[in-house]
Amino acid sequence: MNNKKLDAIQFLRGISVLLVIAFHFRQYLNNVYLQVDIGDRLFGLGEVGVDIFFVISGFVIVYSSINKKTIQLRIFS
Repeated sequence: MNNKKLDAIQFLRGISVLLVIAFHFRQYLNNVYLQVDIGDRLFGLGEVGVDIFFVISGFVIVYSSINKKTIQLRIFS
């Protein structure tokens, strides 16, 4: 059995996690520097990381179930 890793998916998953972390961190940057809302401007769209993470999770569930079907078919045929 060939065990494939989806490295691009793992990379995208890591980016989405960093986006979410940056989104939560943005409040600590506001009112610190001369630009008052710098945290919101830099990391305001970090909540998109949650959506990306959900899409990746759905893909991984479908991908893993497809692989299990082909393995089961090979065993029983």
